[in-house]
Amino acid sequence: MQKLLSAAGVCSRREAEDWILAGRVRVNGTTAVVGDSANPDEDIVEVDLSDGSTIAITGPDANPPGEGVPHYIALNKPAGYACTRRDPHLKRTIYDLLPDNFRILYSIGRLDVDTEGLLLMTRDGELANRIMHPSRHVPKTYRAEVSGRVTPEKIDALRDGVLLSDGPTLTARARLISRHERSGTSIIELTITEGRKRQVRRMLEAVGLRCERLKRTAIGNLSIPELPLGDWTVLTPGEVAMLTGEAEP
Repeated sequence: MQKLLSAAGVCSRREAEDWILAGRVRVNGTTAVVGDSANPDEDIVEVDLSDGSTIAITGPDANPPGEGVPHYIALNKPAGYACTRRDPHLKRTIYDLLPDNFRILYSIGRLDVDTEGLLLMTRDGELANRIMHPSRHVPKTYRAEVSGRVTPEKIDALRDGVLLSDGPTLTARARLISRHERSGTSIIELTITEGRKRQVRRMLEAVGLRCERLKRTAIGNLSIPELPLGDWTVLTPGEVAMLTGEAEP
């Protein structure tokens, strides 16, 4: 059953067991249990999706969500969009920027609502899990516009790691890109290998800098600098190879 759900593009094999345990899968109208199997040529398998809708992935009324949907895309996320299918407090989510049938894609990691930039989305749950796993230490690069005086000591502190409420951060790459005398802000580039909640903003606050704007520019060696804000693109085979290389054990 897990293999069938994964092949249909609704979730990864690892997630499929959780979906079955949660009662979200039915075979011929009966709630499935772990260990069940189904014949895609004879049985009707229905799945309750995260957005509240129900689809049939086998049977005469089957409409597998994966048909025509690419396996890997890059989205240049604007600020103000949540990385979720539904948000009770916001009207806008990243799925508003995508075709309706792309709702089966899930993001490889997330960006805060007020952070913009590169967001990778995929149907490949195993790859997403490997990239997001803390042990992989896949680098993520950000450019932050900050207010406050940027000194060499503060840049060194960001590089060496700072103490946050959930523990010290790992070492990072940090450099001052430019200063804007008129606005009193500076641009800092920061590359981290962790994925804590609002980590970059908290690191900047820890050294006395206020983050006014934050943009993720790269994941590993992958960046899409020419992609307009709010647009998406299908990753090329070379870009996918670069991405999968980041996830090798």
